Amino acid sequence: MIKHPAEKKAIDYELEAQRELMKKLPSFSRVFSGYKNAGDMWNKVPGSEAVKNAERDYYSALSYAKRMGKDENDEDMKDIKKYLKGLNATRKRFENYVSPTGLGKRLSAVLSISSFLAALVFVSSSLTGNVITELSQNDSRWIGICFFICGLVFTFLYLKGKKK
Repeated sequence: MIKHPAEKKAIDYELEAQRELMKKLPSFSRVFSGYKNAGDMWNKVPGSEAVKNAERDYYSALSYAKRMGKDENDEDMKDIKKYLKGLNATRKRFENYVSPTGLGKRLSAVLSISSFLAALVFVSSSLTGNVITELSQNDSRWIGICFFICGLVFTFLYLKGKKK
C-alpha cells in the first residue's frame, strides 16, 4: 500500500530500470539512472523500510555504474556513496530505536524497576497497612515475592540484551 507520493515514483523508476534490463541489449546508463532516481525517491519517504529500499537501489546503481566503466571519482558515484553513508547512519538509528532489541532493552529495564518497586510495596506491610484489596499479610507477601522474581527475570533479560 502506497502511503507517500515519492513511494510511487520510486517504484516506477525501479520498474523502468527492470524493464530496461529485460531488453536484449540493455542500456546500462538507463538502468543506472533508473536505480539512482529510485534511490533518490526512497530517500524522501520516511520509515525504515524506505531506507532499506533506497540502499538496495543505490547499490544496484553502483553495480551498473561499474559495468558502464564509470570512474570512482565520477560525480554520480560520489553522490551515491555519500547517500549510502547517510543511509547507513539512518538505518543504525532506526535499528537502535525501533528494532525489537532496542525496544526490548528499554522495556525490560522499565519492567525490572517497576517490578522491584511493586515487590517492595507488597512485601512490607507497614507501607500498605494490608489495605490493598483486603489481602492478608501472607497473601501480600506472596504477591511481593512474585513481583521480586519478575524483577530478577527482567533484570537478567536487560543485562543479557546489553551484552549483545
